[in-house]
Amino acid sequence: FPVTIFQIGVMGKGHHPSNAGISTEILYKMKKKETVYLGIDIEWRNVRDDENNFNFIQANSMDARTIRDKIEELGIKEFDFMVIDGWHSVNTVMHEWENYVIPFLSKKGIAVFHDVHSHPGPYALFEVVDRNIFSVEKYCYGNDYGIGAIRYK
Repeated sequence: FPVTIFQIGVMGKGHHPSNAGISTEILYKMKKKETVYLGIDIEWRNVRDDENNFNFIQANSMDARTIRDKIEELGIKEFDFMVIDGWHSVNTVMHEWENYVIPFLSKKGIAVFHDVHSHPGPYALFEVVDRNIFSVEKYCYGNDYGIGAIRYK
């Protein structure tokens, strides 16, 4: 566990240049060879490694058809670990929630969102998630951008 990993926002250069790509690098180094990884980014990232089941597609996360086609091509029915760190608008985060997390998060899986303390999309999502269905944790320290985790109860 995890057997499948999904990541939006692969090795981004963003406003944290010292941290850029850390989550992708950790996932690559720590995952088992049989674990299937799918990374999505709006910019091309040279991270694909077929021999180690490390897959990447260049796509906007709003392009659900392209991403769902790739998920189907890989034979993935659900994801055990999801990392969402794409564009942080309310519309984009809600789109990612409805099109990727809700239909693909395994019942034992976990979805991690970045910037839950400081950006409107992740912040709004964590305010409205149904706590009767999901367990929600936010990890924010001081002025930190924060991360948050969501899983089924």
